[in-house]
Amino acid sequence: MRVGLVTPGSIADAAWNSGAYRGLLEIRDSLGARVSQVEARTLAEQEEALRAYAAQGYDLVFAHGFEFQGSAERVSRQYPKTVFIVTSGERAQGNVAPLVFRLEEASYLAGMVAGGTSPAWSRAG
Repeated sequence: MRVGLVTPGSIADAAWNSGAYRGLLEIRDSLGARVSQVEARTLAEQEEALRAYAAQGYDLVFAHGFEFQGSAERVSRQYPKTVFIVTSGERAQGNVAPLVFRLEEASYLAGMVAGGTSPAWSRAG
């Protein structure tokens, strides 16, 4: 299995891109996949990077950011054997799937727990 990652910035950012890169390394270590990562800042570079991975026969390509949605959809039509995952993507289409984070749900629950442990809540109950 070959897995590619295209990031819109440096994997040394200690945040968004480095987290994706750590995930790629986890795929390598846990599944034994052959992995590769490339940085592509502009839309043209991003589409070319997705196309290059697909042309090389990669099975799975992570496009790390919502800005990749259109490029992934365009490239995927020509490479139906490659699955493209768009981080924070908008929709599933053919062999393109979004990776959706529902942060509002976790934030709501964290707020409920915090409120339930506050001294004011304890006195009211």
